Amino acid sequence: MVYSKKLLIFIQILLLISCSTTKRKLIPTSNKGGYLLNLTTNLNLPEKNITGRVFDIKTNELLGGIELTIGCIKTQTTPNGEFSFKLKDFSNEALFIKTSGIGYKIVETDFINMNNKNALNIDFYLAEDDRPFINCE
Repeated sequence: MVYSKKLLIFIQILLLISCSTTKRKLIPTSNKGGYLLNLTTNLNLPEKNITGRVFDIKTNELLGGIELTIGCIKTQTTPNGEFSFKLKDFSNEALFIKTSGIGYKIVETDFINMNNKNALNIDFYLAEDDRPFINCE
């Protein structure tokens, strides 16, 4: 009995630590959302490959239909909340990504330095937009 209580306490502490670690890695934005990113170099890729997912920050559910923009290039998340960009002939060393979706606040990254990197995995966490809709009729 004592052994199982100690094991249960150990598991709870481990879960608490792992949850707090994820929160510390989240890069905050000005509107309660944020993002996590991982830059890598893959020598076999001739283009810049940007992939990721979009989550609701409160429920941690994946969000479909969210628009992502890099400069003039746009894409939308799949129903599973995933997205990808393949940028050929991308001469800029830095970029930023903007996310927007109905019912959620916009999240914009800081400039991301892609110098000597060609793969970026980034997950966005969007906060619900609690502002009222304006009727424009």
